[in-house]
Amino acid sequence: MSGAWEGRVSLPPSPSWYGACLGDWDPAGRRFVYVAGGTLVVLQPGERQVAACLVPPRRGRYTAVQFLLGRGLGSFLVAARAGSPASPAEVHLWDALSGELLRRVRLPNVPPRPASWAALGVHHERPGEVLCAGAAGAVALVSVAGAAQAAEMTALSAPVSCVAWRDGAWAVAGLESGRLAVLRVPPSPGGAPVLKDEQEGHGRDVQSLRWPSSPPQRLLSAGRDRLVKVWDFSEGEGGAATLRP
Repeated sequence: MSGAWEGRVSLPPSPSWYGACLGDWDPAGRRFVYVAGGTLVVLQPGERQVAACLVPPRRGRYTAVQFLLGRGLGSFLVAARAGSPASPAEVHLWDALSGELLRRVRLPNVPPRPASWAALGVHHERPGEVLCAGAAGAVALVSVAGAAQAAEMTALSAPVSCVAWRDGAWAVAGLESGRLAVLRVPPSPGGAPVLKDEQEGHGRDVQSLRWPSSPPQRLLSAGRDRLVKVWDFSEGEGGAATLRP
């Protein structure tokens, strides 16, 4: 077949294929990675080929994936692996070029049972740091580059479906309840994100959040209610922050 892809890929069944946190483009737009159960499939669409299939040494289900942002980090990606009674949830740092698993960082256990960490957030001003948010409604900041530290969690009102890191200090989490949570990110891993505001966003769960490059205070959100909304982010006195439609 003319123009056929090299290699064979089994696409994951719906609805996992449609999760906004289950696929991501690298910063240069050359590679796309998506979650297929316990495997990360890296594609090079411009060359019509499968670049890599990343499989960890231990079996487990990946629940989110994100390329790292920052100079020289274009081939590195992080992925959250769900926990089980026998194995804690982890964030894995992969090199998509070499196919090497570089690091595994344990995520906090959320009682009464291990929970999936279903959303990851990264920012170029904080290379090697990852905001992790989960189905238990918890958010934590961990490092995949420095020394391992015990991460403190912040509890939100509902499970988190997506997260977007605005800059080195602020992030917004989209909840399955349709609400948006504004978070102050701690200056270093180990500290707990601080909830500054939480408000109604969509009639159903928030599926995707994006900060466009311009203007920097603008946030885009998309929900299962089939609406795309534009928000203005503003900082107030005393470290407060709000979103206005």
